Amino acid sequence: MCVFSPFRYMIPLYTDIEQFFSINPEDGMITTKRALDREAQAWHNISASATEIGGHHQDTKVRVNIKVKDVNDNAPEFATNNEVHMCETVAPGKVIETVSAVDKDLMAHRQHFTFRLAPEVAHNHNFSVKDNRDSTASIYVLRKGFSRGTQDVYYLPIEINDNGLPSMRSTNTLTIRVCSCDSRGTILSCNVEPYVLAAGLSTGALIAILACIVILLATNPDGANGFLPRKDIKPELQFPLRPGGGHTGHSVDVDDFIKSRIAEADSDATAPPYDSIQIYGYEGRGSLAGSLSSLESVTTESDLDYDYLQSWGPRFKKLADLYGTKDCFMDDEDEEDS
Repeated sequence: MCVFSPFRYMIPLYTDIEQFFSINPEDGMITTKRALDREAQAWHNISASATEIGGHHQDTKVRVNIKVKDVNDNAPEFATNNEVHMCETVAPGKVIETVSAVDKDLMAHRQHFTFRLAPEVAHNHNFSVKDNRDSTASIYVLRKGFSRGTQDVYYLPIEINDNGLPSMRSTNTLTIRVCSCDSRGTILSCNVEPYVLAAGLSTGALIAILACIVILLATNPDGANGFLPRKDIKPELQFPLRPGGGHTGHSVDVDDFIKSRIAEADSDATAPPYDSIQIYGYEGRGSLAGSLSSLESVTTESDLDYDYLQSWGPRFKKLADLYGTKDCFMDDEDEEDS
């Protein structure tokens, strides 16, 4: 027979955001919607509310604390680092490591762990595992003559079981690295590079040598056959600066010079146009060579003797005759006057 309930039950969403639980709205029974993991979250704190149907619609809310019970659902694993260093000269029958296990389950402190080699390596001729019956196991060496040059790392899979209900087991791999040791059994090196290099150079020494070679090549762009590093040659002044340079008290202003030349050209009807060298032929002051322009002597009589042009050869004969005719004409005029 169906019994009518005057109340309705619910779980506020903000108290169970991940929605692990649900509640029957009629009878208030709380059930799980998802699997719970004690190792991830041991307690869940939610709220449940009951609301009266009809009447005054009164409601109430209660806090519900849910504790997750522990079950044996985690497999055991190695308690410490799973890498072992072993000397090349180790004697057969020597214990190189004692391993132990841990379990995340709450009842692990009451559990007992057993060890054995994984079935796929049970008949190997290098190592054996002895269960000590106290949740530890010893790793024994079965032979001698280990060499890093032949094999520097061995992997030994070990199976670990617990006595929980249900029983859990796992396979963990123990890494055994072969190392170089001194006469007292002290480990010197576990790297294979120093053994392989015949010249006895370590990796660090080779890196240093290569770095030096790279620096030399960078300094000498001509490559390995170059002997001297290339030097960047910067252009230098071919003529030294004349001492005492700069503006002097007798310097001539270029603008004034051009204005005076323009005034001279305006007053002379036979002068060349404004864009000629007569106006813009300013050559400065203080030149040891003097003026190179012939315009400076246009309005003055020349005192130079051009007879030396005759000695320059036939190429200058016409020029010598041209400048020498003036003197000839003056001599003829003087003879007629007399």
